[in-house]
Amino acid sequence: MFLHQPVKKIFLLIVTSLLFSCCSGEKIFIKPSGLSYIDNKVGTGREAKIGDTVAVHFKAWLIKDSPDPFNQKSDDSTNVKLGDSYRRNKPIEFVLTDNNFIKGSEQGISGMKKGGIRTIIIPANLIYGNAIKNPHTTMDSNIKLIIELVQIK
Repeated sequence: MFLHQPVKKIFLLIVTSLLFSCCSGEKIFIKPSGLSYIDNKVGTGREAKIGDTVAVHFKAWLIKDSPDPFNQKSDDSTNVKLGDSYRRNKPIEFVLTDNNFIKGSEQGISGMKKGGIRTIIIPANLIYGNAIKNPHTTMDSNIKLIIELVQIK
């Protein structure tokens, strides 16, 4: 059976995530969209939801062809860092929607509690949609995002 390239990548990401969840001991959650995450630390209090104002510390980078995207040492094969609020020592604050931070991240941040830390893998199709892929860009790379939820308003 022929699978379209984006569907094939999501399928491979899900299968890889399932394999590593069996071995690593950490539970990997997979959303229907293909976004996956692990809770490195569960916070306390109420859960963040769409429409809330949140403050987060984050590290984000592109990953491509990583056999274990949740591994702490998973390298950035594209060498593209997207941000690191810890370097500035200042969390960023925004309304939790799909337009105020990294596209697709709202699915991974929703449900977090204050003080929680989550590693999120956002598949390329959530970030770029159906944009034309160019072999000379990173538009087929996933984003690895480590989020620490500092505050919910």
